[in-house]
Amino acid sequence: MKLALMLSAKFAYRFTRKARKDGQRFYDDRQVEIEQGSASSVEARVGGAYKHEVKLNFAGNKLKVLCGCDDWKRDGVCKHLWATILAADAGGYLTLAASGKNVLISSNEIDVLDAPIKVAIAPVIPQVQPAPPPKPPAPPPSSWRRQLIEISRAYSHYMNQRESWPAKREILYIVEILRTPVHGGIVISVESREPKADGTWKPSKRVNVKHSQIPDLPMAEDREILSMLTGCKSYYGWGYDGAYDSIPEHCEIKQPLANTIMPLLARTGRCYLLNTNVPEDAVTGQAPIQWDDAGAWRFELHMQRAHNDGWAVHGMLCRGHEQMEISAPVQIVEGGLVFTRERAALLAQDTPFQWLSYLRGQGVINAPAKDRDDLLATLLCSPGLPPLQVPEELRYEKVRGVPVPCLRVRAGNQEQTNGKPRLRADLSFDYEGRIVHEEKVGGWYEAANRRFVARD
Repeated sequence: MKLALMLSAKFAYRFTRKARKDGQRFYDDRQVEIEQGSASSVEARVGGAYKHEVKLNFAGNKLKVLCGCDDWKRDGVCKHLWATILAADAGGYLTLAASGKNVLISSNEIDVLDAPIKVAIAPVIPQVQPAPPPKPPAPPPSSWRRQLIEISRAYSHYMNQRESWPAKREILYIVEILRTPVHGGIVISVESREPKADGTWKPSKRVNVKHSQIPDLPMAEDREILSMLTGCKSYYGWGYDGAYDSIPEHCEIKQPLANTIMPLLARTGRCYLLNTNVPEDAVTGQAPIQWDDAGAWRFELHMQRAHNDGWAVHGMLCRGHEQMEISAPVQIVEGGLVFTRERAALLAQDTPFQWLSYLRGQGVINAPAKDRDDLLATLLCSPGLPPLQVPEELRYEKVRGVPVPCLRVRAGNQEQTNGKPRLRADLSFDYEGRIVHEEKVGGWYEAANRRFVARD
């Protein structure tokens, strides 16, 4: 239907902005029930729990309107009338009034032309009129018209609920360096900043991003990242769509998702480190963190002579020909990630983090010169040992032992078996005369032969 043939376009000037807004809400919420409609008249019920009877009748050149609410009694028009006019336009009713010229809108014999002329309408008291004879029901709107009306209502509801994101507002991602690192994860907060007139940026601030805003964000990378931060939640089955839920102020991201999302954050060019242990640390003035894709760092132990002629064992991060002290990164995440002040990179997933964490906190393991072989033997037999690098003078041969299983069967303790006789079996393994039980040792070191026999 063309705009010129709509009642809403013809008489919009006659209604206040508030009446049109409230009437639109009634219409969007489907609170208008057309009881009878035709090309010249409409009868409807409008409202929620309490409904108002609304009548519009066109005869001659007059559109007579009637409603029982206080606003109509005072002004001659109201939100219920506006909601009914919108429903009449959508349903194809009152087409004679919509297409007529010089149509008067009449409220209890007070007439106003359908032109933007300011006319003061005095308050009137509605007179009781005899009920008109029943009219035959109007034919229902065609199926295609109903479909288009449903689509228009759904879209209008979506646009009314939607909160637009300013095009020039930029999202920042802050990786927080905590005093006590998150076990196997990172903590991220989301901030935003806006440009000044001179092209520089205003100070960033925390931003409250609603889940419903994510699909409308201008940058695809932000939509992907914030969707990951949103995660999932329990589904309860009722109609609440979470439009008012917001992304948490501090997002704790565990592995392995942290390894997936961190490269995406760094590649935006808008990811920064914030050391919460330093009160004066701030994002302002920092360079964004870069993603280091040269490969994963591996944790190794290096045993070498100390300055006091003793021996020292310290941890190193190694990658190809590169080496870095484990104290150098500002944070190392189990599972894992390595953060320096400028870069973020992967940590090898098979890293024995207990070794790394202890040496990062306690520093170097020192031993006197006389304990050299005992230190090396203890290291080699320790469970979960990282790759160990030793100087040439401590080079050793590593061999795989061949075990011979041994089983010893003996009587059990009846007190522990409720008086029932049972047998006990002890399993051990014979490695060239050395009997090894279930203790989780990696093997043993023979200092005289400079040989390490690894358990199979």
